[in-house]
Amino acid sequence: MANDSYRATVLLIVHNVTTLTRLLDILPVFDSDPRIQLVASWNSSDPFSHGLTDLIDDIGVVAVPWEQARHTAFDLAVAASHHGSLTDIGAPLVIISHGIGYTKNWLEQRAASSEQRAASSEQRAANSEQRTDFRALPAMGSLQR
Repeated sequence: MANDSYRATVLLIVHNVTTLTRLLDILPVFDSDPRIQLVASWNSSDPFSHGLTDLIDDIGVVAVPWEQARHTAFDLAVAASHHGSLTDIGAPLVIISHGIGYTKNWLEQRAASSEQRAASSEQRAANSEQRTDFRALPAMGSLQR
């Protein structure tokens, strides 16, 4: 992977078109620095990888087989999914959300969560009534650096 003109190599772990589409949102961060080489790979574990190779070619990112990525030293790896043998990659890893559905809750979970929040609010209120040792903090501008 090393090329003398590159100072760092970033691996984009793209298991399907959805995760690659999400990673496209952050590519401008790397595109602005010509010293960074972007490389894409996936381990073929996702059944929805149709069209992935064409899209990677279209955006001009070098694609390497997963087996090669597993044995290559990268300065950073970025993924938009928690699945797909991420621990096989020997690089610092950043996982970003791949959309609103990524962190969605089912209705039952939301109801339980609301009940827990209400109970927590009541508990905090009860605790604050019992405490009498609160101190005022100085304004941020008055803190010494």
